Amino acid sequence: MRLRRFVLWVLLATVSAGGSGCAFLKDLFGSEPDHNPQAYFERANDEFDDEDYDDAVEYYEQVITLFPYSKYATAAELRIGESYFLDEAYPEALLHLNEFEKRHPRHKDIEYVLYLLAMSYAKQIPTIDRTPNFAAETVKAFDRLLERFPDGQYTAKATAEREKAAKWLAEYTMQIAIFYYRAQDYWATWGRCMEVLDEHRGLGQDDRALYYLGKAYFFLGEDAKAEQVFLDHESHFPNSPRHPSVETFLATIRDEGLGMNRTWRKFKERVFYYFGYE
Repeated sequence: MRLRRFVLWVLLATVSAGGSGCAFLKDLFGSEPDHNPQAYFERANDEFDDEDYDDAVEYYEQVITLFPYSKYATAAELRIGESYFLDEAYPEALLHLNEFEKRHPRHKDIEYVLYLLAMSYAKQIPTIDRTPNFAAETVKAFDRLLERFPDGQYTAKATAEREKAAKWLAEYTMQIAIFYYRAQDYWATWGRCMEVLDEHRGLGQDDRALYYLGKAYFFLGEDAKAEQVFLDHESHFPNSPRHPSVETFLATIRDEGLGMNRTWRKFKERVFYYFGYE
């Protein structure tokens, strides 16, 4: 009983003493870890360096929760986004990196943040038969990075990754054009081919885009436009594997009895498609 009274007296005296009392408690019971943000941050960094990203994120989150006004809190925010990226958890990385950019738009490492953001989109670009959303977002994200840091430390990597995403978009758009062509939806084919030539020119699909644009015009009965497109194709791609077919279409346009020839060409196109030819 006397011991309990003594402990109670010590605690009351400590509370009454204010700051000096807190110091006394620390001497008596040891320093409290939740008052040491550096220790938490260094522990998180150890987990990060060991590539144990789940534990690293947990410790970084504790830094932010327990010490929101510490100089380590902002660094922990960035490290969380980086941890998710390195752990290939790209949706989570995007969430945290976007939030970091909103909260700290002028941070000294904002170029790195924008690079990780763009790469988080790039890493999610799917195979060619999937939706193009991530490729489009990748191009926009890298454009934003390159516009803000045209001569930055990530310029070369960003330029190369942007081109890869842009080429993916061009190929995807061309595949859609071919799909419409095979479905005999020639206006939709025209639209996609024009999209390739207007928005994705010089990315490896110009040859096919002109070729299918000419064929779309041909089967729409726009012979003058078809002829001009095929002539442009001959001029720009004289060594194209599609050159013999272009010559055949031009000869058909210039021949008489075009109605029958057009029907015959449409039949041949379907046969060629069946055997895997363009």
